[in-house]
Amino acid sequence: MKKILLLILSAVFIFSSTYSQEGDEEIQTIFSRVSSNGFYGGLSLGYSDIDQRHAFVVGARGAWIINHSLAIGLGGKAFANEYEFDALEGEYVNLQGGYGGLLIEPILGGQQRIHLAIPILIGGGGIMHADEYDPHWPSGAGYYTDRSYINDRAAFFVLEPGVELELNLLRFLRVSLGAYYRYTSQIDLYDTPSDALNGFSYELAVKFGKF
Repeated sequence: MKKILLLILSAVFIFSSTYSQEGDEEIQTIFSRVSSNGFYGGLSLGYSDIDQRHAFVVGARGAWIINHSLAIGLGGKAFANEYEFDALEGEYVNLQGGYGGLLIEPILGGQQRIHLAIPILIGGGGIMHADEYDPHWPSGAGYYTDRSYINDRAAFFVLEPGVELELNLLRFLRVSLGAYYRYTSQIDLYDTPSDALNGFSYELAVKFGKF
């Protein structure tokens, strides 16, 4: 994991340095005098494969933008994979949960109509193994939500780097298409592989703000 994090940080530093030297003079590096500040909020919708089943991922984020080239803020995502019949339990089961934390997002050539962003999310989250809601379950065996019966739950650490291709539609509106790799600590959850959340996701995001 340390090697993965080191490679990510090295790539971010190299790309940021390259664009600061070759890009518009208004774009500054993070070590230069701050000439411009901005902010944005965004929503995303995406797809992932979780425990070898299709899953939906929805997210939200907000960040402060420094010199058009670096955004720092918070982000979070929720997920749920499709229900699958479990013969041992005689129920349809799925995995659901969410995660969030610190967002660090270098923006490469942000003043160009089409450019790249490299968001890195570092934080933690929780995952639940759930059955479809069954009102006949005895009380005390678990607990209910509005839609499902929770058999077990666990917490985890998450590191999720990604690459986004962004399009400046308006001065205050951007749309991005991104690919991300989600890496978590081992998950101790009933009838679930410890690396069930590790894998790629693909998301479409809309961002509003002062860029």
